[in-house]
Amino acid sequence: ASEAFQQNEIMPVFLEEMGKSSYHPRIAGFFEVADALMRTRDRIIIGGEDMDTVLAEAEQEVNDILARAKAEAEAAAGS
Repeated sequence: ASEAFQQNEIMPVFLEEMGKSSYHPRIAGFFEVADALMRTRDRIIIGGEDMDTVLAEAEQEVNDILARAKAEAEAAAGS
């Protein structure tokens, strides 16, 4: 690391906070996909539903979310 980096008083605080933070990718539909995956987990673990059935349904739901988000992003970029 450079001398300037090592002497920066704020950098240790920044690096410490980075260790506690989480990163959410900036992709269209990310939060909707995350919600769908959490619902899938709940249906399997809490609801006791058949995993293969639920995962197949979740795959379709996620693909639909991503397709819609892509179309919306492309439409917004074109306007």
